[in-house]
Amino acid sequence: MLRIFLSNGWQIFLPLDCNGNFEDAMGDGEDALRNLLRDLGENPDGPDLAKTPGRALAALREIAAKSDECDLPMATFPAMAYGDWIRLDRIPFGSLCEHHMLPFSGAVSIAYWPAGDRIVGLSKLVRLVEWLSKRLQLQEHFTVRIACAIYEKLQPRAVAVRVEAEHSCMALRGVRSPGILTTTYHRCGEAPRWPF
Repeated sequence: MLRIFLSNGWQIFLPLDCNGNFEDAMGDGEDALRNLLRDLGENPDGPDLAKTPGRALAALREIAAKSDECDLPMATFPAMAYGDWIRLDRIPFGSLCEHHMLPFSGAVSIAYWPAGDRIVGLSKLVRLVEWLSKRLQLQEHFTVRIACAIYEKLQPRAVAVRVEAEHSCMALRGVRSPGILTTTYHRCGEAPRWPF
């Protein structure tokens, strides 16, 4: 259970299992969202909002549909020995920040230096980003998860990951400064030079 304390003293319990996934066997998630709407001064039973708790819960489940990265297949292909970086730039993603449960989105750049004569299908790296983005997390952890998953599964000479993202918590609340990008990096392995 995730407990959220509201300014009026109410507490909302969002049903999360031990892996951070939403559970709603008894409709508790929709009830919690109805209470949240009430706290915001809205009528959740009115004609415009009656179905909003269900839609919002479905959207959160989709956005935070956490998967186990160990299950992701990373098919490789034989190739001539290649002695430099293979780089994908600006893979789009969207995720939810675990601090405010608001979205952050942007682009991931991945570079890896193969260790031998095998290379990965490029779409697998895009799928990895999509797979790992579906959870409540910090951008810093997202960056590390991508790099470590590639390093573990492909066993390349080196991996470098750069994530650039705009955070809704800064754009829509607090300092209200849209357009600011936060950039995080993570590297694994050894290389004579790094792409970023």
